[in-house]
Amino acid sequence: MHVFQNPGYHSGQGFSMSLPIASMADLVVDDLDTLGYWGYKTITKPSPLANYQKVVAIRKGSVDYLFMKGDLSGNDWTHKPGGTNPLRWNYSSPGYTTWTNEYSVNNISNPGNITYNSSIYYIIYWAKNVPGPQPNKIEPAI
Repeated sequence: MHVFQNPGYHSGQGFSMSLPIASMADLVVDDLDTLGYWGYKTITKPSPLANYQKVVAIRKGSVDYLFMKGDLSGNDWTHKPGGTNPLRWNYSSPGYTTWTNEYSVNNISNPGNITYNSSIYYIIYWAKNVPGPQPNKIEPAI
């Protein structure tokens, strides 16, 4: 069972929608570290990723935030607004257009009513116990 938690939950930090998107991305990196992953944030869309890396993108609007998950090529993105099914992003870059909380119910697509128009932060991460760089500490790219 998945339980929704805001960024900062796993690393024991507070969260507020008034935080800048860069700070939200920092909380995600800190959570990943607590959960056993190396990671860093960047504003540059990664492409392609090393086979041991994963990437998510985060963006916020005035009342909510949303993540997108990328594939190894960095050109195929999915997101899962709320309790709906995961949806494939129809563009090769999360930065192509403003995000919404579009959703699908019974295979019928519905437009969203929340927009996410902040800067986009990409968080590249990988497990600490797999082949790949094993730094003592990764300094944020931004």
